[in-house]
Amino acid sequence: MNMFKIIIILTFNFSIALAQYGDKTISVNGKISYERKSNDSIYFSNFFAIDQSYFEQPIISSRIENGTFKLETGLPYPHMYVISYKSEKDIYPQRDGTYFIDPSTTSIMVDSVGDSSKVDGVTHQEYKNRFVPFFIDEGYKCDYSLLDCRFMGKGSKFDTILSKYVKKYPESYVALWFLIERMEMEGHHEQYEETLQLFLPRMKKEKLWQMAHESLNSITIRKDRIFPELDLKTVDLDLMTMILPKAKYTLVDFWFSRCKPCLEAFPKIKELYGRFRDRGFEIVSISVDKVEYIPKWQERIVERELNWPQYLDENGGIAEKNKIVSYPTTFLLDEKGIVIEKNLPLEDLERLLENNLAP
Repeated sequence: MNMFKIIIILTFNFSIALAQYGDKTISVNGKISYERKSNDSIYFSNFFAIDQSYFEQPIISSRIENGTFKLETGLPYPHMYVISYKSEKDIYPQRDGTYFIDPSTTSIMVDSVGDSSKVDGVTHQEYKNRFVPFFIDEGYKCDYSLLDCRFMGKGSKFDTILSKYVKKYPESYVALWFLIERMEMEGHHEQYEETLQLFLPRMKKEKLWQMAHESLNSITIRKDRIFPELDLKTVDLDLMTMILPKAKYTLVDFWFSRCKPCLEAFPKIKELYGRFRDRGFEIVSISVDKVEYIPKWQERIVERELNWPQYLDENGGIAEKNKIVSYPTTFLLDEKGIVIEKNLPLEDLERLLENNLAP
């Protein structure tokens, strides 16, 4: 039987499984192929960067007994999970490997290497047998765990190949989940809008697609658009609309007081500010500190001598809406307040300022 026929049969069987599933709860038998303590528990949960609202069941858990477990699920559409163990919660919050569970899933075998694990459902079979090989055939090389290097500098190439995949397989839940993951991690991008529109009309009626569409439309900080007006708090905790300085270039820096990479970046940022401020460079910092850390935020500003405008996005609500999930996150604006770059390395920022701001 050739691969084309196999895909047709799998798709047909999956459609039947979805139709029969409804609100029915099914059991999935699980086995762990390496030694685990019998009093441990396994958790299938959302990848940290994906909002829980996409999941009908953000966490499915089971006690492990003699290397086996059983999941009780009632998922109306395929879900993408990662796993973790109760015994490792302070060591490995989430293990490597991607697990798709859908109405056709009846068994899972978890290996010590996540990508060697086996799931018998149709969606996971698409992921392992069609999705990953497609990326490899398109020249997406990764020495890490299957496609996990999409977080390690190859995101733009991943996005391009993902778009090609959706053009070829426009009813793929696997592709939709990975597109959601990229949106949740990177925020708005025109390519994400274009890829989202490639799905079949039937998929656009599904809850998962509609949530992704709504989420993408709600992002207000976008490249090639004017940076939005944001209602923030000042250092004195007065609520006001952030005012962008008049400058040829403005760096908007999202950070928080206990963020080590943020603090480590400040000496270089201060150096650039000192060198280029009189030539048309300004900075605005926005902290996402929680209420209990506001005093620490105010203390950091003084101790680090951050003498440019400082604002507070209390509890990070605005940052979360705009899919800012790693810190520091920066946006470079031009003299019209239009976002021209996101997370430009400081060395590249220095060259840009040197080349474009007259002494």
